[in-house]
Amino acid sequence: TLVLKALGLEKSSETINVMALRGVAGAGKTVLLRRIAYDLAAKHDKLVLFVPPGANLRAEPLLELYDLSGLQLILVVDHAADQMSSLNNLFDRLDAADVRLTAIITDTHASFGGALEVLGERLKFKAELKNLEESEVDELLIKLRKHKSLGLLEKETPEKQKEAFEKVAEKQLLVALYEATQGKLLEDLIVEEYHRILLNEAQELYLLVCTLNRFRVPVRAALVQRVMGIGFRDFEKRFLGPLSGMVFAEVDPASRDYAYRSRHPHIADIVFRRVLDSQSKQIVQYRRVLEGINTSYSSDNDAMRRMLAYKNLRDLAPSLQERRDILELAQKVCGDDTFVMQQRAIIEMNDISGDLSVARKRLEQAESLRPKDNTIKHSKASLLAREASQSKDPLQRRALRSEAKDILRRLGGGDRSDPYV
Repeated sequence: TLVLKALGLEKSSETINVMALRGVAGAGKTVLLRRIAYDLAAKHDKLVLFVPPGANLRAEPLLELYDLSGLQLILVVDHAADQMSSLNNLFDRLDAADVRLTAIITDTHASFGGALEVLGERLKFKAELKNLEESEVDELLIKLRKHKSLGLLEKETPEKQKEAFEKVAEKQLLVALYEATQGKLLEDLIVEEYHRILLNEAQELYLLVCTLNRFRVPVRAALVQRVMGIGFRDFEKRFLGPLSGMVFAEVDPASRDYAYRSRHPHIADIVFRRVLDSQSKQIVQYRRVLEGINTSYSSDNDAMRRMLAYKNLRDLAPSLQERRDILELAQKVCGDDTFVMQQRAIIEMNDISGDLSVARKRLEQAESLRPKDNTIKHSKASLLAREASQSKDPLQRRALRSEAKDILRRLGGGDRSDPYV
């Protein structure tokens, strides 16, 4: 269906057309996306470009490719939520040059959030990877039998095999495959694997990689060296064997440095949560990583932003003071970083015991350094609306709300979706 939809968009009167595929982590989005890209290229002879996570999106190569080929481009983007700003800029450039492009993008519901709304009329179709259906369970079992991958289900009857999958069918495909074939909860299997790592330093390295890779960012070898004192040559000599199949080393195209990643962000998240089984342990790990980060590198900067994004910080640190302490450390490490200033304002705005005067001070600092940053302007509008909700003076309330609405109108009419206005 998705392949046919993509082919159908070639007849669209619009220059840029976008399809979005959403689903939970481990649902099989990346595998499906690669299959769609392959079918469009191999079976339908289309010019398809697959964009892996963290790729540097630039318009110039696509403009050149279009000039040389004259063919409509199909851009397939995995983990697209990380790249929405770059994608929008890319779409604008290609649209202005009248380059016809179909983009197929995918990510989780949580990662996309409201980002798809920014695409406006360019977003032509949304699809969702849902739970395993009965017919899909049957097809999956046929494949597993063919490739002798049934695991503990090998000796069971077909009815028992199907029953095992139906019990976990509401879970992600990644989880269902593990739990049905191995007879244990996936999380327990992953924790057991962690504890079977013989070297303590290897365990520590794996945990460090998982701490950041759960956010789908590569962990630079230089960051590992600063935090743990382990260089890449040490990794090759001492840890490549013990961490085989768990940690992978590759060259990060952005920093041109070696970087580490785990098998899957979902697995990295399980390791982080289950090994660091209390919020106090997780906070200690956060602080340790923040002290080693160098935000002049894009991957480190991306990692810092993911770690300190309000939702992630709220989930990590239950108290406002703990969040303040973490962000204060980040400010010391990162200097005049406007994102950290903005997050320091947001935690004050979104906590019942927060100080709105502090929030205002932080946003004014951030705005003075980046006066054209729309995200800071949006936070300022939210602050004004929050101040209005707490004001007892009707005239002041009206003035604050009017200023907030004016900012949001200038940003593109976002006042209807803002929770405080």
